[in-house]
Amino acid sequence: MENRILIFGATGGTGRQLVRQALSLGYKVTAFVRDPARLKVSDDNLSVFTGDVRNAEEVNKAVKDHDVVLSALGVKPFNKPICAEAIKNIISAMKKPQKLIVESAYGAGDSKKGIYAEILCFILKPLMNDKNEMEKIILKSNIDYIVVRPTILTNGAKTGRYRVIDEKVKGFPKISRADVAGLMLKLIKENHYKNKCITITY
Repeated sequence: MENRILIFGATGGTGRQLVRQALSLGYKVTAFVRDPARLKVSDDNLSVFTGDVRNAEEVNKAVKDHDVVLSALGVKPFNKPICAEAIKNIISAMKKPQKLIVESAYGAGDSKKGIYAEILCFILKPLMNDKNEMEKIILKSNIDYIVVRPTILTNGAKTGRYRVIDEKVKGFPKISRADVAGLMLKLIKENHYKNKCITITY
């Protein structure tokens, strides 16, 4: 594999899936983490960069020499948001032809459509505001990006049987973190969704 990939949020639910699946595909992977002990993965093709995504100097050092940057950053409800602050540092460190693939959330940006999105934005207002700001920063940048907006995340298995859509979802649809990671890694080689925001759901 020619692509060297850097993963932010590597110890989170989607991030762990990204690391494991990327390694299984033969990629050379760097996991950017605050606490290496939480990664619990070892592989000859895995490097670990210990740092704080809020530290621009550390982010800049990590981004260097990678072809693709994947971000699955996020925090649990009622914790201090991190996405917008982090993406500023990540984008500032990136240069073309590096590619950015980011996990956001359905309900962010122009996907705030339907009752599920309305409820999500009401209950998790600070976190969704953070996702909105993150997306604005990405869309204004001059790098190549794809924003992936999953619906309700589960810890289910990777199925590969998902839909990539841009219309309003109905009800309260779900998607596994494993399938989100699978799509994000698939997008490394694809340009169909270049500079677009897409929704993934079952």
